[in-house]
Amino acid sequence: MAEVFLATADHTPGFHKLLVLKLLRESLAEDPHAVTMFLDEARLAARLNHRNVVQTYEVGRADTRYAIVMEYLEGASWGRLRRLAERDERKLPLAAGLHVLSEALTGLHYAHELPDYDGSSLDLVHRDFTPNNIYLTLDGQVKVLDFGIAKTRANVSETRTGVFKGTVRYMAPEALLAERVDRRADVYMAGAMLWEVLAGQRMWAGKEDAAIMHSTVAGAVPPPSRFDPKVPSVLEAVALKALEREPAARFATALEMRDALRRAMDEAGIAYGTDQLAAVVDEHAGESCRGLREQVARELASGDVALVDRTSPSVASLEAPAPTTTGTGSITPAPAAPSRAPRVIAAVAIGVVAALAVWVVSSRPAEPAPAAVLPVAQSASSAPGALPERVTVRIAVEPLDARIEIDGRAVEGNPVELRTERDDASHVVRARAPGHEPQTIEVRFDRDVHAAMTLTRTQPRASSSRPASSSRRRAASPPPAAHVAASVASEPALPAAPATTPEPVGDDHDFDRSLARRARAPRPIDTEDPFGD
Repeated sequence: MAEVFLATADHTPGFHKLLVLKLLRESLAEDPHAVTMFLDEARLAARLNHRNVVQTYEVGRADTRYAIVMEYLEGASWGRLRRLAERDERKLPLAAGLHVLSEALTGLHYAHELPDYDGSSLDLVHRDFTPNNIYLTLDGQVKVLDFGIAKTRANVSETRTGVFKGTVRYMAPEALLAERVDRRADVYMAGAMLWEVLAGQRMWAGKEDAAIMHSTVAGAVPPPSRFDPKVPSVLEAVALKALEREPAARFATALEMRDALRRAMDEAGIAYGTDQLAAVVDEHAGESCRGLREQVARELASGDVALVDRTSPSVASLEAPAPTTTGTGSITPAPAAPSRAPRVIAAVAIGVVAALAVWVVSSRPAEPAPAAVLPVAQSASSAPGALPERVTVRIAVEPLDARIEIDGRAVEGNPVELRTERDDASHVVRARAPGHEPQTIEVRFDRDVHAAMTLTRTQPRASSSRPASSSRRRAASPPPAAHVAASVASEPALPAAPATTPEPVGDDHDFDRSLARRARAPRPIDTEDPFGD
């Protein structure tokens, strides 16, 4: 949904402060649902101010695009750090993972407790509290990132019926079943990460998403000690409580889980601090961070930057009147009261679009990388010993005559199934059908994707004299064959899937249909939670 750039703020000549500029994709500028989702994220991000949450400096517009300006962090996401360690056939220390999770839970609890302007709770749920959205800095700080799919009572955008948001491997049962979620769904995700720290491996390793969904909904979570008998029982108890099938049986808050985790660490004789974490981050990500500094210095010295005309903010701006542009394209501030907020004036053009960010967004150069491409932007799939380089993406939309686009490019067939390169970037899936509201969701290709979308009808269904038995026969007929009409992303092109219907893996198709039927079951509308989760 967004492109992310490394940017500089220029207060005085020769002074450059690095920032991160997150821009709504141009292709989605006219998509009301995408704009609403982006503005929901922007409004929320601008209000978060905690040492364990990434800082947002300003929200407004850059040229004609909505923008979020955030602090630039040196380091790596927890997910990327784990992949770097695996590439070197090593594991991060157990104590490091426990410390990271303890700090991240502190930031998560702060976000959960964020009040609305009238003092009432926003009932915020992150919904993607995963290793890729926890950032570790070179000085040992831990920051929670990316509230792009967070749910609050004040959100304008809605979660559509039959669509769940998040990373399947970490999602709570109620989220997978499209039921109402609250902060305890995030506690479940924290429990999944704690499970991985203790077991020393990915939760549900080797399973496809459909099988993960089955096991999660059934509450069939094995204890971490099954994979590592040396796991301290007090720590295992914390993980299993957070992973309880029923939300009422879990920790009630992230703070309660954090305190239980710290007590268990004390009982197990495990101590860890900021300096130790800083050493681990530097060991695995320090070289790429130092390379990035050198790259930025060269780019700034050469003046090879793209100017951004930041027009007047229209989303809870943290700065007074907008700058005006001179005839040379530079930005001159209009007369205004002094402001401490930075003015973003340049996006550094390094490598590929969105290659530089607070977190790794994209890293798939079409050609052999030139010298300007940074090590920090390298994909996990290109590293030796990494996860499989290709994933399966399956998208099914109701009604069957819906047209599907991925990252602005049309694909043929419904459902669509294709194989593509693994990456950590967010990809935009859009579905349209005559007589229905268009729908947009975000997915990551960092693992197999199985998404079901149900479009909302805008016109009443025409009466039909067709007998029910005919409808049943039509529903029982196999879906049309799916194949790719055009590459999903311009670099690299995706291979076309076979023209024949793909062979089902296990009972994935049956599960998808079962999940879709369950998600479409009529429920009373909750006026306090219009998302339908």
